[in-house]
Amino acid sequence: MSWLPQGISHNNDSLLTLLLGFNLIFIILLVVIARRLYYLQTKWKKLFAEAEGQRIETLLYEHLRDQMKIESDISEIKSRLASVEGISADSKRHLGVVKYDAFPDIGGNQSFAFALLDDDGSGYILSSLAGRNDCRVYCKQVVASKSEIGLSDEEKQALEIASERRKKFRGQSG
Repeated sequence: MSWLPQGISHNNDSLLTLLLGFNLIFIILLVVIARRLYYLQTKWKKLFAEAEGQRIETLLYEHLRDQMKIESDISEIKSRLASVEGISADSKRHLGVVKYDAFPDIGGNQSFAFALLDDDGSGYILSSLAGRNDCRVYCKQVVASKSEIGLSDEEKQALEIASERRKKFRGQSG
């Protein structure tokens, strides 16, 4: 081991340069680590700025409780939506209207055929024939977009309009 003190004394300049290099590297690393630490501290402060002295466990618990409440609300909304969709499938919401002149001496398209269908194509056709002295209203039942009672051309047209709207609706929703 006697060579170690001799080697150190002969290479003082290179050893000093080497130590200065290591010190410089450590100083640079220290600056980089200090900057990262400052960056993390600012992020940490922003994260807990609204904590108002509360413990992190309390904040996380409250957040989890709120999240569970939201999930429960979403589940309830989904079940209500399914219920409403079931109810609305039976509603008469597909409409077809044709206005026309039933008699040659009456103008203004005061007569009409009005078809109301649900999602299954069942419903009614209301027809109103407006004359000079009276107005007559007829109702015909429709099942699967067909009527057992004969339909006038205008009623057929109104039924076709309602059926097309029903098909378009079913294409969009399903």
